Amino acid sequence: MTSAAVEWQELRERPWYLGTVPVAVLAIAAVTAGSLPLQLAAAVAAVAGALLVARARGRAGMERYVLADGSAAIESVDGSERFAVALGQVACAVVRTNGSVSFRDAAGGELLRFGYVRRQRRLRRALAAAGVAVDEHFDLACPT
Repeated sequence: MTSAAVEWQELRERPWYLGTVPVAVLAIAAVTAGSLPLQLAAAVAAVAGALLVARARGRAGMERYVLADGSAAIESVDGSERFAVALGQVACAVVRTNGSVSFRDAAGGELLRFGYVRRQRRLRRALAAAGVAVDEHFDLACPT
């Protein structure tokens, strides 16, 4: 797990929320269906779907990105695996248009990459506080 001196962290999750759309459709069908058997079947399916979405939400964590104790790290959710790079080795952090953040050394080689960062502003502040330069990289043909 992470230590007490965490400067920034973010949990990367699987898209569990995609299952809420079919559950909402089933709930609407349960209310608007013409016959009672269809209403009951749709209601049972909506409740089962809601339980499955709740279960998926609990298991959605994939990895945790952490800035702590002078290092940038990717940790497994259960804390069993950790890959870290000391911020002293990092010359700059490159924030790309697609939301990924690459930590590069002085020669330009990539040391570590955070796959997708939602709260980039907080990460930038934490990197600035640690003395790491932050560069922008704009992809002209970005799919997003």
